[in-house]
Amino acid sequence: MLGMKKYPTASAGLANHRNDGIELCFVPRGEYHWQVEGRSYTVSSGEGFLTFPWQWHGGQSGILNRGELYWVILGVNHDAESALDLGTWSRLSDDHEFLSALRDLRSPQLGPVPELGRLFRSLAQELDGHSLGKVARVNAVLDEMLVAAVRAQRPRAQTGEVRSRQVSALVKKIQADPTQDWCLRAIGAHLGLEKSAAIRAFQTVTGLTPKAFVLKTKLDRAEELLLQTDKSITALAFDLGFSSSQHFSDSFHRNKGLSPSQVRMNLAASGGLPPNAPFSLHSRP
Repeated sequence: MLGMKKYPTASAGLANHRNDGIELCFVPRGEYHWQVEGRSYTVSSGEGFLTFPWQWHGGQSGILNRGELYWVILGVNHDAESALDLGTWSRLSDDHEFLSALRDLRSPQLGPVPELGRLFRSLAQELDGHSLGKVARVNAVLDEMLVAAVRAQRPRAQTGEVRSRQVSALVKKIQADPTQDWCLRAIGAHLGLEKSAAIRAFQTVTGLTPKAFVLKTKLDRAEELLLQTDKSITALAFDLGFSSSQHFSDSFHRNKGLSPSQVRMNLAASGGLPPNAPFSLHSRP
């Protein structure tokens, strides 16, 4: 199955699903936000993406973003997770080293693979035509696409390990002091990466964007302070860098399922809150 479409507006058209084969995607224009097995990825112009038959994937919140998207689903034989056989159509079926590298791809996000754009257009041209040797040529192009996908990630494996250690070190810094100005520019500077690359590197290690991770870290710290100190909710909000106690309460409730004042009331009910602990009139019950 081959698709090459432009999407002028975002729409709710990419629910979580699995395919019968390997799905290989390329983004000529735009930016797509996808989830695979619960982890979030941002795929930008010129980048590729690959999922296996056993992987649940779809748009974040089921949304198909605005842009242009090429995709193809390659028929393969598979049973349990990671058991993969390309079948007789592919000349790579007997290349065990390649198949091992394909199965061991560290992330569905391939990074920049400009060659995929050319190969998609070649595939579409072959499928639309009636030239001799059409089937052989189509199968050869599909093999080339798989090779391009694997080669795009393999040379970066060692770099990826180094990058993973860098992100892990930065994560510890953020957790130690979440109130610093951890804007995307600062995080990119720490990692020596452009903004989009910094987001990808952070998501690969944490499963969250930098912004989402910093917020989660602040809220985790807030929960600790709510339980361990008698500081007012308003004071905690400003200490942790929130613009207002209402902003803090809304963010806390959205992420934790309880408001800060509910956390304090539950603690008081259990007898664990220090006497005279102040409550904020601005926090939501």
